[in-house]
Order: sequence, then C-alpha cells, then structure tokens
Amino acid sequence: MESSTRNLSIGAPVSGIIAEMRVEAGQRVRKGDLLFSLDSREARAELLRRKAAVEVGRANVAAAEASSAEAFDQHQRVRDIADPRVVSVEERRHRELAAEAATKRLESARSELRAAEENARAQAITVSRLDVVSPIDGEVLQVNVRTGELASTLAGVRVPVVIGNTDTLHVRVEIDENIAWRLVPGSVARGFLRGNKALAADLRYVRLEPLLVGKTSLTGSATERVDTRVLQVIYAFDQTKLRAYPGMLLDVFIETPPFEETPAAGSKTP
Repeated sequence: MESSTRNLSIGAPVSGIIAEMRVEAGQRVRKGDLLFSLDSREARAELLRRKAAVEVGRANVAAAEASSAEAFDQHQRVRDIADPRVVSVEERRHRELAAEAATKRLESARSELRAAEENARAQAITVSRLDVVSPIDGEVLQVNVRTGELASTLAGVRVPVVIGNTDTLHVRVEIDENIAWRLVPGSVARGFLRGNKALAADLRYVRLEPLLVGKTSLTGSATERVDTRVLQVIYAFDQTKLRAYPGMLLDVFIETPPFEETPAAGSKTP
C-alpha cells in the first residue's frame, strides 16, 4: 500500500548537517511548507561576499561614468576647432582616443557589475536550496534524521523525510508475468489484510503501468537476485471500509473472465 502520490523520498540537495528539522512523522503539511534546513552559514557568508562585490561593481560603474563624461566633454570642446594654432591635430586626436577609451572602460565596468549581480543571484539560489520544502499537500510518513545529524546524498543512504498524500491510499498490485496476460484493465478486485482475512475491502481500478519490472525484494538483502518480472496495477479503496496504512501488504484477488487453455502442440484434443 502507498499514498496516492506514491511515497515521495525527500532528499537534501547537498550533503550537510541538519540545522533544523521542522516536521514530525504523522504531521500534515501543505505544498511549500518548510520540512528541514541544512546548515547554511558557509553559503550565507559567501553570499555576503558576492553582495559586497556587487557594491564594488556599482561604485566602479559610477566612477567610469564620471570619467567617460569628462573625457567626452574634453573631446567635444576641441572636436570642431579646425585652426591648428588653437588646438593641434595631435591634441584633438589624443582627446578623441581618451573619450573612446573611457567609453570602453565604462562598458567593461558595467559587464563586471552584471557578472557580480549574476554571481550574487546564483549564490542566493544556493542558499535557498538549503531550505527544503514540501512539493505537495500531504502527510509526513517518516523522518529519518534529526537536528545535528548528517543528511547525505550518497546512494543507499536513507533520505531525511518521506511524505505522501494519504487522503486516498493506493494498492500497488504485482502480477506475475506468467499470468499477467489474464488481466483485463478495469477488473473488479478485493483486498485482504495479511494476518486477518476477515478485514477486506473492494478495490477500485485506477490505472495500469504497462512496463513490467523486477519483482520487489522483501528481504532487503543486497545480494538477493530476483528474476521474476511483474505487471503493476494500481487500485484504490474506501478507507472507511478498511483501516490500513502505507507500507502494509495486502493479498488481492482480481476477477478475470473464464478462459480455455490452448492444447499443447502435438497433443490430441478429445
């Protein structure tokens, strides 16, 4: 059994120490609610440095604008004076080149400012990613780490939080590939709780996942090999008829139309 959104494993974007765990198992959350925060001191310090670089960039742009305006004014004063006795050709050319250089320095300063602003925005995104929020409305099914513990991104390590929408529970039925051809989508089914066959409920067909997958290992052994492939069919049920929780196992009976076995090749049919 699983939540209608499947059981979502909410991991950390990077490995880090949990600075604050905001939820507990069984707690209801809304989309966008904070689940946990990673230690962000180093990232925030880097953000401050990048914001300071933005301020330096703005100051450099202001200085470059003033220098460019002065150089342009100096060039304007001599540009239309043709008499070489007043302004030499060399002086006029010098001021023209000075104005062009000042313009280039201004463009460079503005480019550096844009780069500094983008770096600051990128670091702000990095900081925001350290606050992990819920992607859905649902219920916290499991909390695997606590404040002060390490949240790791390594494969095989348990994720910090598992959530899912439990307003409706789904039953993921696995049908052996040898008899999967007998299933008719939409077939009526009934589920029985393991350990108490008297607790049962009618199941409502939801969907079929047509890609066959390897059968789920129930032992958890890393060395176990499972060669059987199964077809997965999703059913839902009325929770008022059956008290159940995500992770429970059910035995499911699916009604199928009667069929006639095909005689083996070479056999005689009476």
